[in-house]
Amino acid sequence: MASATGKFVEFFDRVAQTEWNKSIQRSLIHWIGLTGEQQVLDAGCGAGHLLMRLAQRAAWVTGIDTSHAMIKKAIANTSENGVANVTLQVGNVRNLPFDDETFDTVVCVDLLFLFDDQKRVLKELLRVCKPTGQVVIVNPAVTMNPWSTKTYCETHRLDEFERDSILAWATASARRTLLTDRQMALLADQCAGELTDSATMLDQLAAVFRIVPVLEEHRGLTEKLSEAENTETVSEHAVRMDSENGNGEGMDSPVSVLEPGPALELVSNAASESTSPQESAANLTMESAKNSRLEPAD
Repeated sequence: MASATGKFVEFFDRVAQTEWNKSIQRSLIHWIGLTGEQQVLDAGCGAGHLLMRLAQRAAWVTGIDTSHAMIKKAIANTSENGVANVTLQVGNVRNLPFDDETFDTVVCVDLLFLFDDQKRVLKELLRVCKPTGQVVIVNPAVTMNPWSTKTYCETHRLDEFERDSILAWATASARRTLLTDRQMALLADQCAGELTDSATMLDQLAAVFRIVPVLEEHRGLTEKLSEAENTETVSEHAVRMDSENGNGEGMDSPVSVLEPGPALELVSNAASESTSPQESAANLTMESAKNSRLEPAD
């Protein structure tokens, strides 16, 4: 029987190969705008699937992940696909093992929102980014929840693992603090960065943010925005949006409204040998996969 660590790796390796996740990867590659001469960091690279796409358009890509087993899988995947312009190593995004101003582009996908100390993580991402570079963050959008994601699944006819995995992501995201554009701009300002661009992907279920380093004397967004304008929590925002749309169901409704199904039995016992906040947070997604699945389509 596979170990909990093995199931952890297998689950996220499979998630990265789903059609909905590959759609995010393809859209992101074009949105980033790599030139072919850039040094890129994939912070939280997982099994390396996005990293391999980045490597097709960058001079060199460095991938880090907290999990030794995940890095081992990423090395195997890149080797199997003949990707040579990469470095893979164990590392923690809260304390990156790189000098200041090392990378032209820093990418962090589906990870920042999992941390309670998002400010510390974003500061680290900006620290290793060159002054002329960019930090690109992909988070679940504030509009992502189990109900909007169920609609996405029905619209795009997702079933089995495709369906279960994105619903697991939605359920996990509903338990975390998601940021609006304004909130991300405030966070960036607190970290000596500036939010310069944002967009949505996956029918507005995912949000992407471009943040650039700024000089200390150019900061001050926080002072320009009144505190009262930014006190609304993400959960309050979701409840208000549902109310305004006449749905009658907000984020105060139970998250686990989805019935269990068999498609993700591979993670049924994988609650964890996690050794860091990053792995512990990632296991929340796996737990959501166990506890909040829909019955498979007929």
